[in-house]
Amino acid sequence: MHHRPLEKNECAFFDFPREGKHSFWNNNVDFPISLIFCNKEGKVIDIKKLEAQQKTSVSPDSFDTKYVIETHEHAPKEYNIKEGSVISIMLEQKEVFFK
Repeated sequence: MHHRPLEKNECAFFDFPREGKHSFWNNNVDFPISLIFCNKEGKVIDIKKLEAQQKTSVSPDSFDTKYVIETHEHAPKEYNIKEGSVISIMLEQKEVFFK
């Protein structure tokens, strides 16, 4: 909340203790973002957008979400990320790689 816009190569990463249908909103955030929902294997299962100050939550269509990557709004298109893409998630190194 009340955060500066994400840079092109920045993201926020969420690792949930168990798989589920985790929801997000963008209240008190003055810029749009994209959410990349991944299963435990790092496979992209859904992508949603949130507009600036969006108070309505969004959630994936699946209950299999383990990880969520919050990026600037154009990252999925710029990095050619779509449903079915696989993302390398290296928890120990705290790094995320799109492939």
